[in-house]
Formats: sequence, C-alpha cells, structure tokens
Amino acid sequence: MQTSSFAPEAATMTLEVTSMSVASRIKSVLKLIDGVKSVKIKKVPSELQLSLEEARKGNVVQFDNVNDVMNFLHS
Repeated sequence: MQTSSFAPEAATMTLEVTSMSVASRIKSVLKLIDGVKSVKIKKVPSELQLSLEEARKGNVVQFDNVNDVMNFLHS
C-alpha cells in the first residue's frame, strides 16, 4: 500500500460570539491547541453602526408625518 505525500487537508472554522471579550478569551485558548495555524477576530459592526454609516452616505428616507411612516412600513 502506497502512502500519499500530500499534507492533510486544512479546515476553516467560523465562530460567532456575543462580545469581543469572549472572542479574545476563545482566541487565547485556541492558540494553545496543537495544529491551530492562526486565529483571527473580525469585529462585526452593530446595527446602530450600520445605520449611522447609511445616514452618513445619505441613504435616508424622509417623511412628512407619522401616517406616511406607517404606510411605508406596511407596504
């Protein structure tokens, strides 16, 4: 039986956590595990941050009154 000279397949894992502090602690633990090549943390913007960015870009809708808002939401 001939053995392959190829390296074993690598895997990528994605994990979503509730806070950056939890992510930092998990990163520290994962770095201690043999075979873990790298651990990266990507900060995901909050809904508020995304909304503020849209407003800065001018992606806003203006209404004259509350009834117009309600009609827009129900359409």
